[in-house]
Amino acid sequence: MKTRMWAAILAVGLFGGIACERSTHYVKEHETAQGALIGTGVGAVGGAVVGEAISGDAAKGAVIGGLGGAAVGAGAGYAVERDRNR
Repeated sequence: MKTRMWAAILAVGLFGGIACERSTHYVKEHETAQGALIGTGVGAVGGAVVGEAISGDAAKGAVIGGLGGAAVGAGAGYAVERDRNR
C-alpha cells in the first residue's frame, strides 16, 4: 500500500513538473490565470491519483487537489506577472 502511494505521488510530481516547465516557455500575458488553470489541472489529477491510492475516494482527492493546485498556481502566476511588470 505504501509503495503504491509513493509511486503515485512521484508520478504526479513528475507530471506536474513537466507540465509547468513546458507551459512557462510560451507565457506572454495573464500568468495569474494560466497558473491557476495549470495548478487546477495538475492538482485535480494528482489529488485523484493520491486519493484513490490512499483512501479509494478519487473524487474527493480530485476536489481537494484542484482547490489546492488552483491556489498555488494562482500565487505562482501572480509572482511571475508581478516580476515581469517591474
